[in-house]
Amino acid sequence: MQELRLHISNVTCNGCIKNIKDGLSDKTSDVQIDLETKLAHIQYDETQTSEDELKRYIDLLGYTAQNA
Repeated sequence: MQELRLHISNVTCNGCIKNIKDGLSDKTSDVQIDLETKLAHIQYDETQTSEDELKRYIDLLGYTAQNA
């Protein structure tokens, strides 16, 4: 398991957090996002996906992900 820490722009509400979690649910084992700091902690299996792929998925959901 790998852990990724990202800053995600445009997260303004719990609905945004739900959208991201739902969008990543089949690619990750755990996603925690702090609404106040906009920091995400993501656990994923590196044999199933990559850091770049996860960032791309988040961008496709309408948010901007950058390394924290």
